[in-house]
Amino acid sequence: DEQRASEVAFADGLARAMFATGTLAQGLNLPATAVVIGGTRVGDDRGMSKAAKEEATRSQLLNALGRVGRAYVASRSIGIVIPDRWIAVRQGESPKDPLSRAPFLAYPDASIEVRSRIQPLIRTALESPALQIGQLTSEEEAAFTFLSGDDREDSSQVLRKSYGAFREDLSAQSAQQVSETLGYAGEVFVEEISAPDWIVEASHLSGISLPVVGAMYQAVGDALEEEQPKSISEWRELLTSCVRRLPWRMTAALLPHDTFRSTLMEGLVKSDEAGDEPPPGEAIDALDASLEAWMSGEPLTEIASPALGKDPGAPGRASGNALPKLIALTDHGFGFGIARIAGGIAALVAVGSEQGDEVFTDLDPDIRQALDLLPIAVRFGCDSSASAAWYRWGFRRRRIAHLLADVVPPPPGLLGEELAQWVIAERRKVLEGERADAFDPDALGLMESLANAEL
Repeated sequence: DEQRASEVAFADGLARAMFATGTLAQGLNLPATAVVIGGTRVGDDRGMSKAAKEEATRSQLLNALGRVGRAYVASRSIGIVIPDRWIAVRQGESPKDPLSRAPFLAYPDASIEVRSRIQPLIRTALESPALQIGQLTSEEEAAFTFLSGDDREDSSQVLRKSYGAFREDLSAQSAQQVSETLGYAGEVFVEEISAPDWIVEASHLSGISLPVVGAMYQAVGDALEEEQPKSISEWRELLTSCVRRLPWRMTAALLPHDTFRSTLMEGLVKSDEAGDEPPPGEAIDALDASLEAWMSGEPLTEIASPALGKDPGAPGRASGNALPKLIALTDHGFGFGIARIAGGIAALVAVGSEQGDEVFTDLDPDIRQALDLLPIAVRFGCDSSASAAWYRWGFRRRRIAHLLADVVPPPPGLLGEELAQWVIAERRKVLEGERADAFDPDALGLMESLANAEL
């Protein structure tokens, strides 16, 4: 009873800290944001073999550390282990040496080395004051993207607070030098490709490297000159048109390779062959057809033909079944890779409009609203604001969202919080059977199964 009372008090926030013996900690199932472990010797190990001692220590300490940072509870967490014998760590020392003195952390999956993607860029900038963007590795480009921007003082402060700066023992003066070097490199690159200087901000906003955003700026501008999209479906068409105009090496850098391999879109990610020429036309055609099927609410089995060029095969996980591949493709390939490109287009249009770029200022608000929804629509597999709304606030099932968008469409003009509240209210009516007369028999059976599962 006392243990249960302690758990309730901690879970409800009435107790800010909980002290537990090693034995008691084994039975606790309470996620915490911080765990402090005093000592690395567990229990009475007299009479135990060396191997048994190590295994008991490892399992109990890792179990205690497992109390911290649970999913959906805390986005940040820390575990502090106070060893029986102190472990000295020198500045810049490899973490492998301390790990050898904390054996329970040296097992596979027990710990990983924390690396800084900014640290190599800091070194490069300090060693090359005349740094050029084209000299950066892909990892350095990614770090540059998050440090680029107009405010170099702000960039310098971000640098100083980074783990990479700690590892490099970066002084305030050196941080300012790195910031100036990166800022100048960005200015030179933008001038070389004859792009407006605001694309640096679009790169920072989208998280896409500056060279890729520069190419996307040209591709989006060319596509908009041909036709202005008016709906999510038309923006999807413009997206694939932009991919068709990008250098092949950039599509290979943007998209996750594993999920596109062994598909008709594999040509988009063949980095060993990719250069400055556009990606293969047949790969773009397959992307356009597969993305259209995904976003229009077609079942995965119908996406197999344009994506893989074959039947999905029998249900199950046998080698001939295409469903696992299709799930990975739509979830990570479309939901991450292609949605990322959509986000880049949205960032370009948003920043370009704000800066008064004539290419983007002519877009009316309705057109912009459809574009703002494009990354979400690609990720969730929606082709209208109605299906996206039902997916976001109604039911996280793509085909159900499309069905409800057709049968119970939101009233025109509803946006934001008002739209969310309308969908939530209608969802309750659907689950309680108040909308049953709006569905045909097949759809009604589907909705009743859903209602039973939800309730």
